[in-house]
Amino acid sequence: DTGQTVAAHEIGQLTVTAPANSNAPLPDGFAPIDITSGGLTLLGSQLDRAQARPGDPLRLATLWQIGEATPEATSFTLELISPDGTTAVRQEVDIIENYPPEKWQPNDRLRRDLLLRLSADLPDGTHTWQANWGETTADLGQIQINAPERTFTPPPLDITLGETLGDTATLLGLTETPQPTAENTLPVSLVWRGENTPEVSYRVFVQLLNEAGQVVAQSDGEPAQWSRPTTGWLTGEIIQDDHTLTLPPELPSGPYTLIAGLYDPETGTRLQTPAPPRDFILLYNFQLLD
Repeated sequence: DTGQTVAAHEIGQLTVTAPANSNAPLPDGFAPIDITSGGLTLLGSQLDRAQARPGDPLRLATLWQIGEATPEATSFTLELISPDGTTAVRQEVDIIENYPPEKWQPNDRLRRDLLLRLSADLPDGTHTWQANWGETTADLGQIQINAPERTFTPPPLDITLGETLGDTATLLGLTETPQPTAENTLPVSLVWRGENTPEVSYRVFVQLLNEAGQVVAQSDGEPAQWSRPTTGWLTGEIIQDDHTLTLPPELPSGPYTLIAGLYDPETGTRLQTPAPPRDFILLYNFQLLD
């Protein structure tokens, strides 16, 4: 069976009509709004979270209904209003994608789902999402932004590196010289400086290599135990990034190398140093004794 059509016969006609959904309930998770203006009714909205950090992704959905008259607007302005009343985000958004306005029919319900990235410099506090179309403004919901405490002064370093990865970050060094503990762990305290705010939420890898270049222990994740995504870094900001590598119980004596770097979790691509180009930074070489 190849799945190919071998013959076709007309057996009748089928008429497809839009469902009569003008009085249907809102989808689960939607907050009702029900504001009408210019032939459009904003029925409701949905936010995927009530709290977020600067740089976090966020999903926002709106549900619209077409009136009897031709709508005056085919898009709306999405704004995020900060606690002090200033506009932190403003962008123009189509009411719906891939469905041209000339095909809209009265009582059509149009849902728009957005994946947004919160700005890295958002202040702490409660922010309000708003939709504006024509002369009308509607609140879409609130979100509590939990901005981190930021510092732009590096701490004292035991090991100074000053190596840059791409145009994203410079690894200034380590606050302490790594030493294995009695619990078979290897604490590593990195200090990064943000060089800009990337679009990608890079992950940090810290790896311990044996003499043959094999990985014998590693730590992997967003910086600072997943609390400081790179999409939330500001230029010049200092980020303390602590890792703990769990060592194999029977790790043989010999020379070992500790490396670190940043990579894109979607593609696996590592950021490189400028010259010579490498996809990792050498942190420390040490000899493990019996």
